[in-house]
Amino acid sequence: MYDVGGMSWSVGLQESAGKNPVAPHVAAAGPLLTPVPGAPFDLPSDRVLVQLDSEETGEKMVQYMSALGSTGIKFWGISADDPEYMTFVEAAAEEIRKQGNQMIAHATTLEQAKAALRNGTKLLVHSVSNTEIDEEFIELARENGTFYNPTLIVSAGYMLAYRAAADIEPIQINDPNGCVDQRTRELIQTASQFKNHSRFTDEFKERMRNFDPQTQMTTDLMLANLKKLYDAGIPIVVGTDAGNPGTLHGISIFDEMEMMQQAEISAEDLIVIATKNGAESMRRSNDFGTLERGKLGNLIMMDEDPGENISNMRSLTHVMIKGKLNKVENIQKN
Repeated sequence: MYDVGGMSWSVGLQESAGKNPVAPHVAAAGPLLTPVPGAPFDLPSDRVLVQLDSEETGEKMVQYMSALGSTGIKFWGISADDPEYMTFVEAAAEEIRKQGNQMIAHATTLEQAKAALRNGTKLLVHSVSNTEIDEEFIELARENGTFYNPTLIVSAGYMLAYRAAADIEPIQINDPNGCVDQRTRELIQTASQFKNHSRFTDEFKERMRNFDPQTQMTTDLMLANLKKLYDAGIPIVVGTDAGNPGTLHGISIFDEMEMMQQAEISAEDLIVIATKNGAESMRRSNDFGTLERGKLGNLIMMDEDPGENISNMRSLTHVMIKGKLNKVENIQKN
């Protein structure tokens, strides 16, 4: 699991999860650098967003997080059209290289993504969704060895959450393995308590009613850009941005892979994308991601073949983590 942005304490999960026999492996970036002033996610004791307001701020942040053990420095939004801000990004990017860390970027426009790539970004999080990806983008990504994480369904997750809160339709949970915890289920079941919220105007509710979860969980442009990069040999990874409204931890990985399959990526290749590529993007390919002598024993077992259809991942029965084999129902109890 790669947590590419959060509280600074999340970096400590890398070590604690490694000692837990049933926990996933964790890489964590910690707090994000952003051009946006203010801190809507912060707590009195910790910060999620740090405004990149000078070269010194970026350099010190990179030094601090690298010393803490961060395995990536995430930029949340890049003001590609602001020359002064880009000098701050360049200074931080140079410090990232000095520290032997890697740059991660939240980029949803082609301009933002290219600006990130020109500064050496190794992982692009979220699809380029405003226009078709061009050859310059592909060449920059290829030169950097950049991984592309499309997060195809996360935006639509907000629509699902709004529909549930507005009492239009509850969030549907397809959870054959019992991943979703009871507290989350309770929140989903009681979402309609917000149906009288002032945000839910008649116009907004009509927009929610017109949203079709069967056909509008992503866009044709996002799928086309993913396929273009896949065909060009740019390494793709699977990520969900779970924790955002309507994108549930655990089961959203199935939804994301099924949507990626709609981009005409074969199920067999999706397995590699979700395993080998994921480990490489976390900088943990020496430990796991492929079955090789000397690596950790990580396996999953299913009743049906995911190489035929990635939806068969839902037939999961056993998980081997760090060499220990567990039935799914036993992990649930833990």
